[in-house]
Amino acid sequence: MEIFIQENKRQNELGKILLKNTKPLLCLALLTLLSCSKNNKSETVIEIDIIAKKDDVFQLFYSNNIFKNYLEKNSKIVDVHGKPNNQKISFLFSSDIEMNRIRLDFGQNKQQKSILINKIVIKKNGIAKVYHGNELNIMFDFNKNVIYDKKSKQIFLIEVDNKYDPYIVSKNLSLIK
Repeated sequence: MEIFIQENKRQNELGKILLKNTKPLLCLALLTLLSCSKNNKSETVIEIDIIAKKDDVFQLFYSNNIFKNYLEKNSKIVDVHGKPNNQKISFLFSSDIEMNRIRLDFGQNKQQKSILINKIVIKKNGIAKVYHGNELNIMFDFNKNVIYDKKSKQIFLIEVDNKYDPYIVSKNLSLIK
């Protein structure tokens, strides 16, 4: 009987040691699984590196259809604080949002006569595509309220027929692979 009790105690001690040593491994395995699942869902990020000298409001619309109109509910608004140096404006979207085109509205401040665009970065599906200010016409079309000067990397915002709504529209984002 005494041998049975000693054997039982030894098994209990072994079980405690095993449990004590496997807890960190289980935690590590769980953290690895969680981080892997988080990395599979990457956000879509549109980042604009600009110089805007006046306070303004930028709005970025997205559409999952290349021919569809842009809706307020499918947009994000960012306040832009005017200053003479570079600033980065970021628009973050959940990975579950399908985005085939974007439209970037350059604000409501008619005193904002021009904006220098150093670059626009589109990060989608883990791939970052950079469009420098002198190559915006590769990925974007400009409406009649925007005059693009490729050499200076500036867009000039103008009123046409008493209307002021300067924006650029991307070409098909699904081409970014």
